[in-house]
Amino acid sequence: MKYALSILLSLLILNGCTQVKTVLALTRSTDNFLPLKQQPRVKYENGSEKFAEIISQNLDPAVRTIENKQGTFKKQVIVYVPNSIESFTSYCASPYPSACVIGYRLFISPRLIQQKERIPSVLTHELSHLQLTQDIGCWYYQTKLPVWFKEGLAVYMSNGGGAEKVTVQKAVAAIKQRKTITPNGSGSLLFRKTAGSFGLKTHMFYRQSELFVQWLHDLDPGKFKKIFFLLGQGKTLEETFKALYGFSVSQGWKQFICGLKYPKLITGRPKCRFMSIVPPLSADLYKQYREHYQDNG
Repeated sequence: MKYALSILLSLLILNGCTQVKTVLALTRSTDNFLPLKQQPRVKYENGSEKFAEIISQNLDPAVRTIENKQGTFKKQVIVYVPNSIESFTSYCASPYPSACVIGYRLFISPRLIQQKERIPSVLTHELSHLQLTQDIGCWYYQTKLPVWFKEGLAVYMSNGGGAEKVTVQKAVAAIKQRKTITPNGSGSLLFRKTAGSFGLKTHMFYRQSELFVQWLHDLDPGKFKKIFFLLGQGKTLEETFKALYGFSVSQGWKQFICGLKYPKLITGRPKCRFMSIVPPLSADLYKQYREHYQDNG
């Protein structure tokens, strides 16, 4: 039933060749994948066993990170390791990602064989997507949750995974120049806002989104954890923000921007028209922002 809903979702969102590829990927059997003896949660195609062993060494720490910071997995985590880019493409509908979660399945691209240092962060990034998909359901995850939050969360949980090409300093500089995302409070079935919607490159989109997510966490870690509970209850992100933080997504973004504009006033109260009180930046973020502004004025 869940895969049927995923297929329907694809038909509604996509069109033409992309639609066909995605539906085929969603329905493609994984019966040919074999469980790794030392880690049955990692399954591999013939010829990719050694790479699967490397993935298995990183799986438990990545799962612990997500469960400690984001939430528990409702189902057993299975990671699939295809033996070629062609095979990976047939399961992910694209050859370009380093990994993907499509439906409720996680696949790792063989391209990471040449980028082993990225495996921990990429795996953790995708596990963030998988956990939240399991938690709130594929339909809600794909249609109701804004892309910036999904990707910002995954980058934050993985300590920068997926945004390696853009540093915090570069993201701050872009925001200062008003080359920014405009976070929305809910997703859309047909008109999803991605990097191109804001004229940004993917890694810049991811990094700015991550900074906002991290700010939300540092504002109140306890409330941040409750975000996932409320999303699981069917609340939109906008409703969740208002219930937990007392401000809308737009207002929260303005507070965040104000913290960048007045980085030296970490314990002060900058004069921002939209709020009487601006929550302080975390010490870690403040240090990074301060270094940027010292270098760039």
